[in-house]
Amino acid sequence: MDDGPPAREHWTSEGLAKAFKAGFPEYIFYLMLQAVRRREMALNAGLKSLDLNASCWHAGAVLRRTGGCSMADLAHLSAVDRTTLTRTVDQMVARGLVLRDVAPSDRRRVMLRLTEQGVELIDRARVVSRGINQGVLDGLSEAHGEGAVRTLQHVLAGMISDDDVAWGVLTFNPTVRL
Repeated sequence: MDDGPPAREHWTSEGLAKAFKAGFPEYIFYLMLQAVRRREMALNAGLKSLDLNASCWHAGAVLRRTGGCSMADLAHLSAVDRTTLTRTVDQMVARGLVLRDVAPSDRRRVMLRLTEQGVELIDRARVVSRGINQGVLDGLSEAHGEGAVRTLQHVLAGMISDDDVAWGVLTFNPTVRL
């Protein structure tokens, strides 16, 4: 008969990895997936009172930080495929949160930016997001956090073959050709 898991204070990284019963690559990506999806669930719950979901928050946060960008830049910086992102942006445009403009330098290129209402809502959502992030990371030492950042930078750099795109994603720099 299974007595269930041991008490948390007895969990070790090695013990958890062994109990997972798969190799390192499977385990690290499983953990990343779980972390991202569970944070998304927490964001959706936290943002509900603002009538916002995590997808709109992510797109809006990129637009707020960049001051506006192209759909291609938004797709790279939010790591969302353009078809899904188009639906999200359409919802935000319909709600009066985002404006679509034609780039003056290239009329084929669509530029996106937040409206005043969008800026206000995203700024309120940022407070919610920061609270969730802080709660999730509470108790994580600076050294462990820095190690996690270095690991994720290495993983992402290895997943993005185009140096300009990798640099733009890792530095959150939409001015680089994305």
